[in-house]
Amino acid sequence: MKRAIIMARVSSDEQAKGYSLDIQVDKLSTHCAREGIQVVNVYREDHSAKNFNRPEFKKLLTYLKANKGKVDLLLVTSWDRFSRNVTESFATIEKLRLLGVEVQAVEQPLDLSVPENLMILSVYLTLPDIDNKRRSIKITEGVRAARAAGRWIGKPPFGYKKARDEKDKPILVPNEKAALVRKAFQLIAGGKSQADLTAYLKKRGVSFPKSTLSDLLRNQVYIGNIWVQSEGGGYSVKGVHPPLVEEALFLRVQERLEAHLQKKNFTKAKAFKPELHLRGLLLCDNCGEHLTGSASKARNGERHHYYHCNHCGQVRVRAAATHQHMEAILGEFQVKAGAVKLYEKMVKSLLAKEVQKKRPLSKIQEEMRQNEQRLKNIQDDFADRLIDVDT
Repeated sequence: MKRAIIMARVSSDEQAKGYSLDIQVDKLSTHCAREGIQVVNVYREDHSAKNFNRPEFKKLLTYLKANKGKVDLLLVTSWDRFSRNVTESFATIEKLRLLGVEVQAVEQPLDLSVPENLMILSVYLTLPDIDNKRRSIKITEGVRAARAAGRWIGKPPFGYKKARDEKDKPILVPNEKAALVRKAFQLIAGGKSQADLTAYLKKRGVSFPKSTLSDLLRNQVYIGNIWVQSEGGGYSVKGVHPPLVEEALFLRVQERLEAHLQKKNFTKAKAFKPELHLRGLLLCDNCGEHLTGSASKARNGERHHYYHCNHCGQVRVRAAATHQHMEAILGEFQVKAGAVKLYEKMVKSLLAKEVQKKRPLSKIQEEMRQNEQRLKNIQDDFADRLIDVDT
């Protein structure tokens, strides 16, 4: 008698649409009873299947590793219950095969020992993957459109809270921390260092990492602007929210920050650390954002480097192990000798572009001037009735 684990999965939005874990478990249990399959365990997931970084699936893998040879099948109702990521699906199916476990969808059965059936499997897996990516595109376009309309999307920046305007649309409004934001800009403009500002805020119960404080002081949201990301890089628009600091004060702070960087002879290229040379290149397999990196000091005084995600906080991996894995992958590539010089030129060109990414204050001021002119043009068109409120 074959032994099986049955797995039911829904995401939060699917649960709202009436999908049921119980219905899936009932279908799978009925199938096992009919086919004479022994059910050794049941896993229920309420999690998106965009990847396999899912709590219940991790428990399932741990169980299989601890009980190798005691499970023959992993059963799901359909392949999109297993995963909606075609690339990771094939890798995970192979990983399970090495543990002696065959994955099967009872409503879409396939004999995976037949090579031609792998093509059918790829179709089953690709369709939900395409659906996921299409949703992602729509969400990105929606976020971009909202930002272009001057509305902040996501967690409110420090000093603001979410509210609703008269049209019941989301808007940022100052909260009880707004005064601290104004004071922060005033202190830096008055000659205080970021270390002084950090100490000032800490006494008032507010702590920021150094990089977060630097980002706050450079964030144009505090002068009423919204950054819109685009394929060409991005641009600022006038937001519908009230500013917390005056533009003149914001520009004085930018001048001081730029002067400090020049004094330190700082460039992004010099921020490179050989212990974390993949920082900014790796993507979080939980939320899809870029991983950053930092060092952690052990009790014995040794420093260990890690890549981690500051967006979802769910991923943290040893840098050394990551580098070894990457070296193993790169070791499988064979580069012809004649192509080496071409690669060297490409890398030098990319590094040169990284150095050029540093935006001088004059460029920021010019972009702000252009945005102000765009706003004036829109106001003129509205006054001349060339456009209306719905345009």
